Amino acid sequence: MTSFTVPEVLQARPEVARGAAACMAECGQQVQQQARDTHDTRLDGWEGDAAAAAQHRVDALTNRLGNLGAAAECCGHAGAAFATTLQIARTTISAAVAAARAVGIEVAANGSLCGSLARFLPLVRKSIEGPIRAALTLLAQVDAASAAVVHTVGDVEAPAAGTAQPWTPPSFGPQTRIEQTPDGPVVYSGDLERADQIITIVNGVHSSEPGAAERTAAWAQRLVDHAAANGQTIAVAGWHAYSAPGNLATAALPIAAEEAAPRLREFQNHLRAVNPTAQLHVTGYSYGSVVVGTAAQSPGAPLGADRVTFLGSPGVRAGHRNQLHTQATDGRTEVRSIHVPGDLIGLTTWPDDGAHGRDPSAPTFGAEDTAPRGASWGSYLWHRLRDTHIVAEGDRDTHSSYPYDPEVEEALLQPGR
Repeated sequence: MTSFTVPEVLQARPEVARGAAACMAECGQQVQQQARDTHDTRLDGWEGDAAAAAQHRVDALTNRLGNLGAAAECCGHAGAAFATTLQIARTTISAAVAAARAVGIEVAANGSLCGSLARFLPLVRKSIEGPIRAALTLLAQVDAASAAVVHTVGDVEAPAAGTAQPWTPPSFGPQTRIEQTPDGPVVYSGDLERADQIITIVNGVHSSEPGAAERTAAWAQRLVDHAAANGQTIAVAGWHAYSAPGNLATAALPIAAEEAAPRLREFQNHLRAVNPTAQLHVTGYSYGSVVVGTAAQSPGAPLGADRVTFLGSPGVRAGHRNQLHTQATDGRTEVRSIHVPGDLIGLTTWPDDGAHGRDPSAPTFGAEDTAPRGASWGSYLWHRLRDTHIVAEGDRDTHSSYPYDPEVEEALLQPGR
């Protein structure tokens, strides 16, 4: 906790701090209003997959912008509370110092009284030194509380400027194809044998329905194109080779994940054989994260993965990342968990339990990155509160936005260790 001295408080300008805090709070309110106005703008007259993708992309960006504005407003209010306390402390200490000097006593930087006269006037000493010490202590406590608020709500990602590629419906190149297998289709994009990283995407509910593989192919092609624009060589495999739940009722059951788990392990072993030096990055989206988590439950049959990313997870059975049984080329798998702002899936899982197990974004799970919720309990609870606010404002389809969210793209393409 920061300590303050008498000279620092007397020289402080609380009116400047109050003005800056008010400006930040007002800016935060304006950003939130702009986010709401943009979010309420519908792309009328444009229909189809491309229109839905573009709308999801806009919603994802405006939700993050709204979170940024809310964080700025809260930081402004915290700053205003500190400025008010600083004004009170400054007034109190100024009066006490003036009273001390009136009777020939000086006040030290820490608030204690100096000089021989102070020792012979205990009542005067108590009446002057007490308020000064109390004011310094209160100021330090409010400063610590304000800093905690800023640290908690300030752990928010602003929409990345100029990093994400504009979304356009991709035209499939010769290296993007859909192969039919006895268990379901598998999408391939990029050169598996030459890629530095192979991302396996396991989708969730409705991913066995007609058109699902084509949507994954578009996602895969977009990731490959984005990586190439950044000088990366990747390949993407959209693994649909399991019978995915067709509705929320069956999605509440682990049956599909248990049946799919051994086949996913076999598929990852196949990729390792095709390209032994590539970084294998297994990404489970929605119920797909349940499949990935289940595939990593067997100590005797580990999942081949150098990286594991959970997107919008309804929970995993492992209580901690160390309980995931994986096989990485360097012996340690990197684990990440991402929830986009406003994702309703957060209502199905909590740090201690959930529909399919614990929330991998919770601080206790131990993932290296839990964007955007952060590693602290304060940040985690703040973002869950913001999720509820976004849902209450009417956005109930953010769970579908992951394939189109530029921040998710950046996270998936970020190089591992």
